[in-house]
Amino acid sequence: MDFFKIDKYIDDHVDLMLKDLGELIRIPSKRGEPVKNMPFGKACADVIEKARQQAEKIGLKTTNHENYMLECDYNESETELGIIAHLDVVPEGSGWTHEPFELKIENGKVFGRGAIDDKGPAEAVLYAVKALKANEVELSKNVRILLGAAEETGMEDLEYYRNKVGFPPIMLSPDGAFPVINVEKGLCQLEFSKDCTQSAFGIYAKSFKSGSVINAVPSSACAEVSGISKAEADELIKGVNTSLTVTTESTDDGVRITATGRSAHGSMPELGDNALTGLIKILKAARLEGEIIEALDGLYKLFPYNEGDGEHFGLKMSDNKSGPLTILLSMLDADSESISGGIDIRFPATVPLCEIKRTVSNQLLPLGFEIRYTHAFEGHIVDENEPFIKTLLSAYTEVTGNEGKCLSEGGVTYLHTVNGGVAFGAEMPGEVTNMHGADERISVQTLKAIAKIYARTIFEICR
Repeated sequence: MDFFKIDKYIDDHVDLMLKDLGELIRIPSKRGEPVKNMPFGKACADVIEKARQQAEKIGLKTTNHENYMLECDYNESETELGIIAHLDVVPEGSGWTHEPFELKIENGKVFGRGAIDDKGPAEAVLYAVKALKANEVELSKNVRILLGAAEETGMEDLEYYRNKVGFPPIMLSPDGAFPVINVEKGLCQLEFSKDCTQSAFGIYAKSFKSGSVINAVPSSACAEVSGISKAEADELIKGVNTSLTVTTESTDDGVRITATGRSAHGSMPELGDNALTGLIKILKAARLEGEIIEALDGLYKLFPYNEGDGEHFGLKMSDNKSGPLTILLSMLDADSESISGGIDIRFPATVPLCEIKRTVSNQLLPLGFEIRYTHAFEGHIVDENEPFIKTLLSAYTEVTGNEGKCLSEGGVTYLHTVNGGVAFGAEMPGEVTNMHGADERISVQTLKAIAKIYARTIFEICR
């Protein structure tokens, strides 16, 4: 098939694609409290409804599965291909120079929460289908677009749909990177906690708070310390080597210390600057007393400032398929009553999950913490010689002119638990997107390329 007309349609309608994307970004679809028929809150239900309206304008037949998953079908033939993207987003966090829930185009880049993860790619896939429909391309098999609302917070949407309907034989998701991710590390996310009976006097930590999500490097941390003046704290901070921005503020009985670093996706902690572990390093230098600092000291021995390879935790490892393990202390909340936190571990795909859990227990239980696993998945591997993968790589190369090859990554994509499913886009090699961080972005050129690549893929698999 000659794709000249398809590509031209996408180029000519990119302004409409961006307008539709703006409608999705404008909805702050962070997970909220469940209400009747809205399992992930009103905003997530609203974004599903907006996407349904857009899909029906294209000419797709839609089914809203109780605001867990939106199903959009090209035709009524047997479904051969499924493409799944998510419309929920992580919280906006701090440090934005643009409004996070308002689409902004600047220097050829689209800014907004969800621009790359995953609203932008979802919109590009819809426009791939729109281009095929507009050019009256007939397919002998159906392609089904699935748009979910809980990828960032547990993937209950995917499990619901798996149990209720099931997935097509071939499953793709623009929830990773190009060319193709066929190997994903295992994931182990956990929360730890213990009661606190602090009754310290003198110089002691009253509270500590950092991190809002388990899968992102915390960009800020705050601690209240009793028995020390602002001037003393300022002098102390000068002697501690970090790359954080640290400020102090006097309180009734001491000082509030706030550290600001840089957020990054949990699978790439080396790209961030961990305010949480950095602030612990500062507090350790103050020689504080009390149960909170004892807990922080124990954690710091396992998580030195900006160490993400697991060496001090006893988990430094790697394999040839997926590379090295990463580990992140991403959340911590402590006061006079309790201490709790969260840890994100991405481990080599060939390493069994039980080995990771065993080390976690050996390290945290002696510190008095109880452990609760929130997400724990084995690694995910799909044979790169599968025929459909060759189709994906060919489509990528035809549009971009770049070599198509299979990759591995530490991020858990939407299809991590779906046998045979692979991530196909949406990040382009070398593109800076700030996924999960401030000023999340995607280039307009990449959005057009995604649509063109997926149009070819859909045609080749379903023709």
